[in-house]
Amino acid sequence: MKSVADFYGLTNLRNEIDLWYNLWADKQMAKKDLKVLDLLTVRRDAQTFFPTIDLALQIAMSLPCTTSTVERSFSTLRRVKTWTRATMVEERLSGLAMLSVHRAKHIAAITKEVVDRLTANKRRMLLR
Repeated sequence: MKSVADFYGLTNLRNEIDLWYNLWADKQMAKKDLKVLDLLTVRRDAQTFFPTIDLALQIAMSLPCTTSTVERSFSTLRRVKTWTRATMVEERLSGLAMLSVHRAKHIAAITKEVVDRLTANKRRMLLR
């Protein structure tokens, strides 16, 4: 908990957690009622008197559950950056990777203007 508080700059987190735990222990809720609580309801109780707990709950709600998005990006990069495309500039590589990742969403949005923009810059290859 200390490392999380230090990383996110949450001061007084330890003290507020002790008070927060006592508050919820005093409510004596049944286990089935505790299982149906969601973070928004819990956060509503924390907003007024527990600002650090409220911030910690906001952080918890914004953290991704998995790393699949990052793994998908690396898989796409492996597909896009082949040995024949090893000399392309970063902007072009990023654009190709974004098109590949979001191809299902943007397939209809690719128009002549986008293609013209990509082909406007002449590709320079240094021959040695």
